[in-house]
Amino acid sequence: MRIRPAVVTDLAALCRLAEQLAEHHHEQAPETFAAPSGGWRDQDYWAAQLEPDDGVLFVAEQRNELVGFVTARLSDTRSISFLQPLILCRIGTLVVATSHRRHGIGARLLERVEAWAKDNDVDEIRLEVMEFNQDAQAFYARQDFHGQSRILAKPLR
Repeated sequence: MRIRPAVVTDLAALCRLAEQLAEHHHEQAPETFAAPSGGWRDQDYWAAQLEPDDGVLFVAEQRNELVGFVTARLSDTRSISFLQPLILCRIGTLVVATSHRRHGIGARLLERVEAWAKDNDVDEIRLEVMEFNQDAQAFYARQDFHGQSRILAKPLR
């Protein structure tokens, strides 16, 4: 398996992988996540993630097939007076094809993000995970992530 930066020719495969994530999230939280679209509704969003100014999109490739990806961005708290001055790496999305889970692909993607973060003088990696996603929470705990804050929501309609 090879972890590499994504390129524009990966877009169709990225959309297919993202659809798996969209399906799971919509099943668990339809009030928050749109139903899967068949893959192309979100093409512009994923295309914009290919070359962010302050981030990266890495893919996991196995036998010429994309089996996972991760997005990450840099953020900086040094100009916020009430926070400790930190350079952060924020993971946006990590997805591994359902058929390839539990083979270390997610861990390898995180390792690559961590190396990229260290190259960019990052102090800490952060991410959000949905409350319903117990499998992801357990995965991140195995990767030494721990709870730091909690996002709460109150529907008004």
